[in-house]
Amino acid sequence: MLRVGTSFVYAFTKLNYTRNSESVDILTPQRFFILNSLLNYKVSKKINFTLFYINGHGLEKRDQSDQANFITIRTGVNNLSLTDSIYINFNPEIYFLQIDNNSGFYFANTFALKHKKIPFYISSTLNQSISTSIDAKPFDWNIGINYSFRSTYSKKQN
Repeated sequence: MLRVGTSFVYAFTKLNYTRNSESVDILTPQRFFILNSLLNYKVSKKINFTLFYINGHGLEKRDQSDQANFITIRTGVNNLSLTDSIYINFNPEIYFLQIDNNSGFYFANTFALKHKKIPFYISSTLNQSISTSIDAKPFDWNIGINYSFRSTYSKKQN
């Protein structure tokens, strides 16, 4: 499957300004125009490969990145049974990120532990830099509690 798209995105950042001779941090929206493409190849019901590319152009005149590129190769391994009712998903990926004159290579992996009869599940994303000139944490992670909307919808006949 191949998808191509565009969008306008707002990202918020803290910028420091001087107001009445006083330094103030202000949460400021920044506008971006985004081009993206996604190529997905499904090997089986449980395994797929994705190539994803994003190109972003900053629309503000100052205090913003001019251009960014993101490309990732991701593997999806889903619904691996641990027991009859508990299963795991994981999505390892290697990606390249370029923001203006800085760039880096990274490894990330998202895990999700799910139960077939419970809509809540636990997930975690790990992100590790491989080689980078981007000023960011070399390793970062999170843990989330998620809710899955498993409803199906159909058109109601009048």
